[in-house]
Amino acid sequence: RKNCNVVVAVNKIDEPLHDHLVYEAYSLGFKEVIGVSAEHNRNISDLLDAVTAYIEDEDTTEQDETAIKIAIVGRPNVGKSSIFNALIGEERAMVTDIPGTTRDSIDTAIIFEGKKYVLIDTAGLKRKSRLKDDIEFYSLLRAERSIDRADVALLVLDVTEVITEQDKRIAGLVFEKGKGLIVALNKWDLLPEGQPRLGDDIIRYVKEQLYFTNDAPIITTSAVSKKNLHKIFNICDDVYNGWQTRIPTSALNKIIRDILSFQRLPSDGKGRFLNIYYVTQVGSAPPTFVFFVNDRNIVDKPFERKIINEIVKIGRFKGVPIRVFWRNRRKTA
Repeated sequence: RKNCNVVVAVNKIDEPLHDHLVYEAYSLGFKEVIGVSAEHNRNISDLLDAVTAYIEDEDTTEQDETAIKIAIVGRPNVGKSSIFNALIGEERAMVTDIPGTTRDSIDTAIIFEGKKYVLIDTAGLKRKSRLKDDIEFYSLLRAERSIDRADVALLVLDVTEVITEQDKRIAGLVFEKGKGLIVALNKWDLLPEGQPRLGDDIIRYVKEQLYFTNDAPIITTSAVSKKNLHKIFNICDDVYNGWQTRIPTSALNKIIRDILSFQRLPSDGKGRFLNIYYVTQVGSAPPTFVFFVNDRNIVDKPFERKIINEIVKIGRFKGVPIRVFWRNRRKTA
């Protein structure tokens, strides 16, 4: 049918190892292709989101297209709702010192310096093993769904605790869902005075712990004094723009030439080395790349990390997840 929105669902993509098979479906000519597994319930929520996006009313669709959606996420009691209230300039979320008292997501549309944003405030993400009642369970679900609906996530950390395993898990969740990431070291005003090196050490340590987030921007904040809160939107713009970026094919293939010139390519241990033929970007938000090679089984994790680092260098991809897939080039007869 003409003038009909189409979402292509590629079934039996049971595990991440099979994700590269999805890109063959782009040959059908449709923009939106999602790999799912009906048997394992994999990516079904993403499919539903893609379908329902086309049946929302016109006003909602227009708002979603023009406004950058920011999910404010983090553990309970790190100051998420205080930052949310400070950003919108009013008390919209109940704020107390009791962890997890903000139960529901609150979406607020605001305009800052002529640009539209939607702030999504969520309940704290808790360890699943410690969920004691239905309220906490559904708070966790709402938080994860908020990340799903966002373009960029603002991960709020309590600087007095530096960074915890749960913080890293949340950052990993943001990247797993393909969203941009900004890190706010909140309660900065509680650090002892007269120790300037302490702050530098904390920032450096957080960067080391979040090494997998492609050098996500870190901002020091205080919801009480409103320190640096005005900078959040500009940083969000940078991350969002990187999230949407497409790199020209010529620049991408220059990466290959550089790698071939300066880095040792992995081998299968039997004298057969990886050969990269070419690379193309097949999507954005998040940026997604397919490398055509002689044997994708030769690729190891350290080499893939190097590839991602090279891509981050030529694009504005700080805090942006990069998807890389390896595909064997078919031999011609």
